[in-house]
Amino acid sequence: MTKLVNAAAFSYEACSSIEETHRTIMANQMATPIANEKRARDAHFEVQQNAAHAIDTAISLAVASRDAVAASYEGPPKAKNIDEATVFSDTRAVLARMSPRERRKAVDAAIDSGEDSVIAAVLNAPSLTSGFSKLEIDAIRVKWQRERFPKEVDRVARLDRAIDDLLRGGQSMVGFCASFTNAKAVSEAIESERDALARTTN
Repeated sequence: MTKLVNAAAFSYEACSSIEETHRTIMANQMATPIANEKRARDAHFEVQQNAAHAIDTAISLAVASRDAVAASYEGPPKAKNIDEATVFSDTRAVLARMSPRERRKAVDAAIDSGEDSVIAAVLNAPSLTSGFSKLEIDAIRVKWQRERFPKEVDRVARLDRAIDDLLRGGQSMVGFCASFTNAKAVSEAIESERDALARTTN
């Protein structure tokens, strides 16, 4: 989380730096407005690139951390031997013979009572073998995860929110930087310089 906080702070500081730099450069009366625009654009781009690098690095680390935490509670372990696999298969067969209501109640009871072998049987096989739909399997997995690993689930949720916030912040920073540059004027000036250079070399 420290990296994320630092990157967010860096993004904020970058916006402040861009604003101050733009004000200073554009106040230079020794150069033409277009020259100032070009210089400001280059200065803004450098600040933006540094901030973007910090944000991208923080996001990459956060995504890796989130994925590692999420993988730690993906689901109960698969069968470790033939006997356990047979028990899992029998469990699914019993569930498949139940009515949808009874099946849901049985799985909810297994989650509440900590009977992870029942949940392992359901989650580690195709949904149809236990009579559940794919959506129901996903819901069972989420409920089991929240019951067994509340801290880890909360951490993943917080990391996801932080990553989203940083992405939005980075996009806002890019837009903020662009708002200080007269892109059309700079582009026209560069094109004019190229034309002038071409005429002098021909």
